Amino acid sequence: MAHGSFTGVRIGIATAKAFSDSKHIKLTAVNSLEGLAYNINTNSNIICSLIDAKNDNVYYGIFEKKENLFSPIFPIGFDNINNVIKILKDKESITFIGDGALNYKELLLNNFPNSNFANSQECLASGVSIGKCGYYKYLNNEYGFSTVLSPLYLRKSQAEIALEEKNK
Repeated sequence: MAHGSFTGVRIGIATAKAFSDSKHIKLTAVNSLEGLAYNINTNSNIICSLIDAKNDNVYYGIFEKKENLFSPIFPIGFDNINNVIKILKDKESITFIGDGALNYKELLLNNFPNSNFANSQECLASGVSIGKCGYYKYLNNEYGFSTVLSPLYLRKSQAEIALEEKNK
């Protein structure tokens, strides 16, 4: 999942696939939530990346740090912040990162008083963290040709929602 417009994501992925196919270059997929996790150096076992989607909704990724890789321990998703809290209920030693973590910090602290939070600078998406994620995936043989890359849409586009409403 890249963070941006639906069209922008499709153009970026098409460009990467074109380079991969034409130059026989292997690539790996890195989504924004994974990339956020690489912004921090933490001793926490669990990293929860949260991107605010407004109206009490967030895009979330829940990762476990194993050596240099942040491995997803729950499918990346889009949901109400209260449902994400329910998913995390039995987890300990959580570090929260992302603008969603900052925006819902009080609620998260009420539910996870021993949690840690990345600072506001670390909560911004970074090309460096995306690069680190890709590099560690490469070192762990998590790459391939253009078939390994596809967009991950966690919610419908406004055009899809409008079309469904029109067809009702």
